[in-house]
Amino acid sequence: MASGNDWCSKLVPWNTQGYDMYRIYVLRQRRGGSDVLHKTRTQTPSRAAALAVWSELRAADYDDSHILLISRDGKRLASHRYATSPDHPEHFPVDQEPLDEAG
Repeated sequence: MASGNDWCSKLVPWNTQGYDMYRIYVLRQRRGGSDVLHKTRTQTPSRAAALAVWSELRAADYDDSHILLISRDGKRLASHRYATSPDHPEHFPVDQEPLDEAG
């Protein structure tokens, strides 16, 4: 994995089209729908960069109305609801990798 923030060079604009793109972002759920927190939207073809962004956002301090998502080519790979206990069904373990080995 890249050291420091070297993974930043592997990020691409959110609207870039193509296969093998990871998207990582935080949703805020509210009555009647949800909103993407635009400052959290990240897209990259790099697995290492996707994992680095996931880890950084996973450590962020949001309340339980927020969900961290990671997808690849439109398929959800993992999600985590903030401010939940480890036994909560939407809690993603901090020590578990959200991407499969084939990624």
